[in-house]
Amino acid sequence: MTLNPKGIMDYFKEGDFFIWDRGFRDCEDLMHNLVVDICMPLFMRRGQTQFTTAEVNESRLITKVR
Repeated sequence: MTLNPKGIMDYFKEGDFFIWDRGFRDCEDLMHNLVVDICMPLFMRRGQTQFTTAEVNESRLITKVR
């Protein structure tokens, strides 16, 4: 498998950000290997009942940008 099909990665550079929905979480490792950063709303961890204030604000910011 090539990491640059049809030259799509030619449009991006190291440090670029991708804003994603949670449905793309399975591609997270691949994108980190391509040296781009991803931002997506947070998930609650097992046993967690609510987010911290900082987590809420980060997740809300990503959702607004999206």
